[in-house]
Amino acid sequence: MSSSVHVNDAVLITPSDPTPNHILQLSALDSQLFVRFTFEYLLVYRPRHGLDRAAAAENVKSALGRALVPYYPLAGRVRNRADGLGLEVVCRGQGAVFIDAVSDSTVSEFDGAPRRRAQWRKFLSLHVADVLMGAPPLVVQLTWLSDGGATLELGLTTACATALAAASS
Repeated sequence: MSSSVHVNDAVLITPSDPTPNHILQLSALDSQLFVRFTFEYLLVYRPRHGLDRAAAAENVKSALGRALVPYYPLAGRVRNRADGLGLEVVCRGQGAVFIDAVSDSTVSEFDGAPRRRAQWRKFLSLHVADVLMGAPPLVVQLTWLSDGGATLELGLTTACATALAAASS
């Protein structure tokens, strides 16, 4: 698979309704460097005749905004605590990134497992590499394929996954 991905648009999607405005402290374990990584998912959808791409992208953006209400830490930002003893998630409804992209790949290229995960990882255009630098902890990318199919890529930092549990307790 030697395809390219071109980003058409990248926007910040905020929660569709007001969310709690507070700071969630992460545990000492969750603040350790060895557990700071990103979950990345790639979902592949076969072509659908007559699909309105613009409407589909708007639906995904709208759904993301609604999902960020109950899962509001995903719209926050991770930072070091003032005491230097760990991390915290600042929940102020800052938003998640939504990317609309196109690729010259086809659905059939995703039929089997890749020889190397790096082949598919390049589809996510914005990696959540260092959320401590202010990057949004959640990236959602909709990539339209040349045969009419699509992929939906998700990148989520583990720090915010833990914050979700803290927020619900």
